[in-house]
Amino acid sequence: MDKLRLGWVALVFAAGCASGDGTFVVADIQRGAVQAPIREVALVATFQGRTFTQQLREAGGGALVLPASAAFELPGDAPAAAMQLTATATGLDGTMTTGSATVTVEPDDTVTAHITLGQGSPGTLQLSPAGRLFTTVTFGSAPAEETFTVHNGGPGASGLLEVSVIGDGYLVTQNGCNGALGGQATCPITVRHAPARPAHTVGSLVVTAKPGGTATASLDATMTPW
Repeated sequence: MDKLRLGWVALVFAAGCASGDGTFVVADIQRGAVQAPIREVALVATFQGRTFTQQLREAGGGALVLPASAAFELPGDAPAAAMQLTATATGLDGTMTTGSATVTVEPDDTVTAHITLGQGSPGTLQLSPAGRLFTTVTFGSAPAEETFTVHNGGPGASGLLEVSVIGDGYLVTQNGCNGALGGQATCPITVRHAPARPAHTVGSLVVTAKPGGTATASLDATMTPW
């Protein structure tokens, strides 16, 4: 995951944004129909396979004043391509509301993404296959591995993905699901069954994100004695 810092992307209003020099995407976040006071807004942007995040909150810790804006500064050689942005607002009472938008980045130009809370569908995570029976192996041989695919079935980006496995002997060996996942995008996760002794073990692969929800796949593997 990339933070929004000066360099590849910076979430600041730079002098170039006002002057028109450079490549910028301005996120304009509107309250929409949300009436409750908002504590913070988590902004997630995906562009060319990279993910950028930023938290918007009042310095004094009170309710966030909306509308609010933030500018993404991209390098001069950034290509003309789509950027997906999702804003997730958390109210003072803990309720969450999302809004999303997709814009096309234009080199050496400034593009505005209008995000209205409560509008635009957030990401929806899916795991395939929904369950996997691992190849049976003998103790001392190479452990069995299986690869799963996470798919964001929604048009908007998900929140940051969290990957975990439940069950003795299971571990994630390759995780291609770092950061957020763009709308209709996929990423792979490889799980290994390597128990300390011969065993038949069931478990689960769990992927969560806010927004995005929770996706689960069942695991079933056997390692036999010599």
